[in-house]
Amino acid sequence: MIPDIRQIKSFVEVAKQESFTSAARELCVTQSAVSHSIRGLESSLGVSLIDRVGKKVVLTREGMTYLKRCQAAVDELVRGYDEIQALKNWGQGRIRIGATQTLCQHYLPSVLKAFRKKYPRSQVEVECRDTSSLIESLDQGKVDYVLGLLDEKLPAWVGCRDLFQDRLGFFVSPDHRWASLPEINSDEFLEESLIVYGKNSFTYSLLRDSFASKKFKFRTTMALRDTEAMKQMAKIGIGVAIATEWVAREEMTKKELIYIDIPGPPLERQWVIYKHHSLVETEMQLFFMDCCERASGEFMTAAKA
Repeated sequence: MIPDIRQIKSFVEVAKQESFTSAARELCVTQSAVSHSIRGLESSLGVSLIDRVGKKVVLTREGMTYLKRCQAAVDELVRGYDEIQALKNWGQGRIRIGATQTLCQHYLPSVLKAFRKKYPRSQVEVECRDTSSLIESLDQGKVDYVLGLLDEKLPAWVGCRDLFQDRLGFFVSPDHRWASLPEINSDEFLEESLIVYGKNSFTYSLLRDSFASKKFKFRTTMALRDTEAMKQMAKIGIGVAIATEWVAREEMTKKELIYIDIPGPPLERQWVIYKHHSLVETEMQLFFMDCCERASGEFMTAAKA
């Protein structure tokens, strides 16, 4: 059975506001109308969705389960409305993007520059967080695309397209003792501290596992969530930063940082663009995907120059 949309909207808003009064105010209806909608929805489902604890409204276990589906349905209806408006008003649609911090700084600007040339009146929303966190937003319908690192353990509802590959290496200041060494061996790691990206990140896991397989000591002094901070620490000799070449092009050109290969097979990462399998892409969204693919080719050409 498909419930009345007014019942769904009332339920979602009550869950959001944790109050019948506030929900009624947001929906511009009476409180009794909201209560009637909730009772009707619970009656049709045969379960209680909401409990009152004093003056506070809380969801039951069934309510929390049902809310996820209801919120997704409301989000899809809103998205459908936006798409219709975009067809009526060419170039005025909305696109919601999630991207990692490094992509927001170094990659996404060139993508959006090309995108806005064709859709100058479009509304672009960007969330900057780790890939795993952004995938949750994708599942909740809060973003249309996620630009991040490939994770082969993602659920089946996630689809992705390749963007580009990169590799990780060491970055040191010109005065660092490693800068004059012909090669880096395992003994060098016993005396050096490493500056790496956040411990909950995919990159950190990749480094930890790779170093363990090579029997190198993985002793981190700093685990930062900002590549700019990592570079600054390496410049002043705090330790050895591990990052990719395209985040330090300017510093390498100015001879402020020196790149050194990590011993053994290259530590490569695959960057991709994720989307939900259920997403029916508009012309504007397809063009955004094309902009990403074109930027990837230009991006890696510049990185190798």
